[in-house]
Amino acid sequence: MAEDATQVTIQSLLIDGEGMRSDLANSITSASLNRTFDGAPTLTIEIRDAKRSLLRSGIFSKRITCQYDDVAFELIQVRKNSESIGLVFEHLVVAELRRHDSPRKAEPGTVTRIEFARLLLSETPWIPLIVNPIAKASKAKVELARGRVATADQVEEKEDTWTALKRIFAEIGWRCYVDAGGVNVGPDYAYIDKGTVVTMREFQDGVDYIDFDFDSGKPMATFTANVRAKRWQLPPGTPITIEGQGPADGVWIISSVERSLFTTAASVTGKRPEPELPEPEPPPEPDDAGTHSEDSSGASGGIVGGAVSSQGFIWPVKGQVSSEYGARNGRQHAGIDIAAPRGTTIGAAKDGTVTSTGNQGGYGNVVHVTHGSGLTTKYAHMSRITSRRGQIVKQGDKLGEVGSTGNSTGNHVHFEVRINGKATNPRKYL
Repeated sequence: MAEDATQVTIQSLLIDGEGMRSDLANSITSASLNRTFDGAPTLTIEIRDAKRSLLRSGIFSKRITCQYDDVAFELIQVRKNSESIGLVFEHLVVAELRRHDSPRKAEPGTVTRIEFARLLLSETPWIPLIVNPIAKASKAKVELARGRVATADQVEEKEDTWTALKRIFAEIGWRCYVDAGGVNVGPDYAYIDKGTVVTMREFQDGVDYIDFDFDSGKPMATFTANVRAKRWQLPPGTPITIEGQGPADGVWIISSVERSLFTTAASVTGKRPEPELPEPEPPPEPDDAGTHSEDSSGASGGIVGGAVSSQGFIWPVKGQVSSEYGARNGRQHAGIDIAAPRGTTIGAAKDGTVTSTGNQGGYGNVVHVTHGSGLTTKYAHMSRITSRRGQIVKQGDKLGEVGSTGNSTGNHVHFEVRINGKATNPRKYL
């Protein structure tokens, strides 16, 4: 291990029990490398430190990098467990992108998401943007930004380049990941169409077992294969075809490859290709958002809450439906309004991930949640947002509180369900 004034570098890691060319060779108990199609490669190292010499050395106050297989990693996490220290390194490209978080934005209709990504990456010119050649991008209809106002109190939330890139491409269903020294972006269809799809079978070409869970009547989403690391050369993002596995047969995309650096085994995960999402429509102007009234005379009634529906949803808040989905005052009302006292908890209607939070004109304080397969929900007019972008939520987890922000004449939540960006009647899911 070499040390200077700014960094500590583990010079090399060797596999198959051959040890390490480092003073830590006899201290490292395990090391694993994970390359992924859903984010950034990570390197995890466990070091025995019974005498606490490493812990007390002071090196963790410095920038620590690690080189493996011509790829540089930077330390992002230190875990102590009894006599061991766990070090988690992230690809140096991502670590660098996380250091840039000054606000930048582009007005709706002025740039594509690819062009905005290049604008952000211009701050780190040594990091290339690798766009799948057949991926097509149109002008973004919504504002693209890094460092948005994302809280109910209008406090600017810092957002780094890596987080911003992941978010803006997730909004249209594109992958954004780091591999081969750059940021790779593109929809799943582009990776499938870009070249020859490799055939994968059990007990051939370095593959041992292919394992999966299959629920009758539901499409399979993932599989895991045990492979021999030295013979496995397919990186994440590679399209493959599985044969001879019954319900697992068909086209997949390699999503991650995780291997121990001291054994010949590796674990490969694959995912079914996901559809590209349409470019999100801009939020309506205040007059298009409508003025929502809590007068129950026009309501279809119903006290909300209770059991999970056949579609797997619960009502987001307990209250009375004051306005239904459909035509209202000459405009299309894209959701239902549920009246409830100010401060009432608004919960996630289904498990998912918070994709955006903040003020959205006539809709006031809004939270968007994605549930996979193009399904999203929207919760508007909140008095207070208590969830954060990127947060994984379980059904019923608190997203915010009922209010009357935006164009609203009373306390309620405006609740929408959208499929691939198109609004549908929430009643079908509740």
